[in-house]
Order: sequence, then structure tokens, then C-alpha cells
Amino acid sequence: MHFKNKEISLIGLTVALIVVIGFLFYYLSYIFPVPGSKMVSMSPFLAFMYALPVYKINKRGIFFILSLIFAIIMSFISIIMGIAILSAGLLTELTSYLFYYLPKRRKTIITTAFFPSFSFISFLVSSQYLIGINMISNNSLIILTILLIITYMLGISGSYLSVNIINRYS
Repeated sequence: MHFKNKEISLIGLTVALIVVIGFLFYYLSYIFPVPGSKMVSMSPFLAFMYALPVYKINKRGIFFILSLIFAIIMSFISIIMGIAILSAGLLTELTSYLFYYLPKRRKTIITTAFFPSFSFISFLVSSQYLIGINMISNNSLIILTILLIITYMLGISGSYLSVNIINRYS
């Protein structure tokens, strides 16, 4: 992967904005007393922010690089969070290869919406296996599936908004 200076600046600025503005969304999510509500409330924002560099740079490996830098920064807060972010980025990168045949706009909207969904899944898995908190049970599986679908739909709306703003102003 070879990035130009302008692209590296865009990646750095995007990750910085995700961290700073993400804390606001994270603390606002305490309003909803539903498990996983933090990822659901942050999904449009994450998809919006990821869609900016993915659409503008349009190179393979961009999800991995964004997630790697984001994971390194967030690992200072929690190593579990860093692992979840990095695994979500890897899964999103792999998923983006499935949609290589789509036009750039549609591919960006579809694939960036997977990042919040994979973050939700990787958070559940990492918290279960690394910390020992079992959030997945027979009773909660339906609720978690509904939350995952809502997370993806909100991710679609965030990435759609981001791509439309980029097309309008650049």
C-alpha cells in the first residue's frame, strides 16, 4: 500500500475526528438502557467518518489502515476495544473485496456500513472470550440480531449521507 501525503493527512484527520467526536456520541449513548446501544448509536457516525477516506482515496487496504490507527489510539483506553476495532476493520476489508465489481459510490455505501456491524459483533465476541462477560444467550440472540440489523441500516444511512456530501461539495 502506497499513500500520498494528502491521503495520509486525510486518514490522520479522519481518525482524530473519530476519536474526539466519538467520545461525545459514546457518552450520549448512556441515555438508552439497551445492551449494545453504544454501537447502535455510534453506527451512523462511524460509517459517515469511514466513508470519507474510503470514497476519496479508493485504494485497497484503506479499511485496514484506518482501523489499525484507530485501534492503536483506542488501545490506550482498553486493549479489548483495540482488538475489536482492528478485527472489525479486517472483516470490513475482506468484505469489501466481495463488492469490487460495484460502482465506487455504491461500493463505499455498502462496505462502510459493515464496519459498525462488525464492530458490534467483534465487541460481543471479544468481551465474551477475553473478559468472560457472556452477552450472547438464547434469550438475547433475537435482540442482538435485531440490534445488528439496526446497526447496519444506520450505517447505511451514515455512509449514504457522507458520500452525498462528498459528491455535492467536491
